[in-house]
Amino acid sequence: HRVGETALTDLRDSIIGKAKKVGKKKVRDPEQEYKESMYLYGSGTVAVPATMFKAAMVNAVRLVHGLTMAQVKQMIFTFGTDSEFPEFCAVTGVEPEMHEVIVPTGGTSRGSTLSYRAIFPVGWEIMVGIEFLPGSISLEQVANLLNLAGFSVGIGCQRPERGGQYGRFGILSK
Repeated sequence: HRVGETALTDLRDSIIGKAKKVGKKKVRDPEQEYKESMYLYGSGTVAVPATMFKAAMVNAVRLVHGLTMAQVKQMIFTFGTDSEFPEFCAVTGVEPEMHEVIVPTGGTSRGSTLSYRAIFPVGWEIMVGIEFLPGSISLEQVANLLNLAGFSVGIGCQRPERGGQYGRFGILSK
């Protein structure tokens, strides 16, 4: 998920040493957190960064013999199909839904909090462009890496690679 403006402001304030107000806890707005968790481009098109697919393919290399993660990082590049915003891949087929999840707060408190993020129900589609070096990796290897990435790595916060069950994908066509 995208880190929202509210969270970024809080993080920036903590880095520069801006004091927090003592007293009542900050009132959270789940709807705002949900909206801020989405990547948007252009006139509000919901998207994911194209680099998520490259990262998933790189991590899937662990399941393949004969290639290294370093090699795949240099041989494969992903991009969105909108030439004006190539860093994003538009999500189509479904509308995002708010998902409430318990997440660790981190730090020394070892507590938990609720997080409100966008998820895409079954049926989401993304068209991602993949550029690769044909002399070093074949189309079949690229397709295999993409399928492995979709099955066992995934994209997004609660993907299989992180112990979750969301963000899995497969290839619909070439």
